[in-house]
Amino acid sequence: MKVFSRNIRFAAFLAAAGFFLTWAFPASAADRLLREVETLLQARTVSCHIEGQVLGDLMLNSRGKLTFLYVDRKLADALERLRKADSLTVRSSNVPPQIFDYAAASRRRGRSFFVARVEALKNWDFDSSMVSAGGYSPAREDVLTGVTDNPFREIKFGELKLTGGFDAYFAFFVPSEYAKPGETISLGYADYQTDWPVPR
Repeated sequence: MKVFSRNIRFAAFLAAAGFFLTWAFPASAADRLLREVETLLQARTVSCHIEGQVLGDLMLNSRGKLTFLYVDRKLADALERLRKADSLTVRSSNVPPQIFDYAAASRRRGRSFFVARVEALKNWDFDSSMVSAGGYSPAREDVLTGVTDNPFREIKFGELKLTGGFDAYFAFFVPSEYAKPGETISLGYADYQTDWPVPR
């Protein structure tokens, strides 16, 4: 009777352990995916300040800031896998939810895709035709809008007067030859440009 009882307890332990292992594995896999996404994001992100003065590591009196994110197939696939793996991990991550939406719409044959976070630090007469990647300024048909739920979080093609504190996204395609993997290209606004190596 004791042996029988011991076997039941052992079987119950194995069942419980199996439950927790299967429950913990997706979370562990999601954590690994999140680290992969964060690494990919870091290699595909670069910032450019509009106007301002550099003082050591500080940028003073900048009118605005553009933070470009290059969304290639590798990043888009990783974001999609992360979204499917664990919604809790996605919600608790530092990845802006808009990036998942843009990544899902990022594929267009013969085109490279960029998402620029536009932050106005002062009043700014923003003009989308002044944004450029690799020397290419997006035309109306290159600009992707209507992707996120909040239209106030997206900037459309054209001119827009921004007030200090404005924060939204501008997503656009460029022909792939302007962002070839392994080449260093310029990203920026008007004459304010920063060099960035396109990941292979």
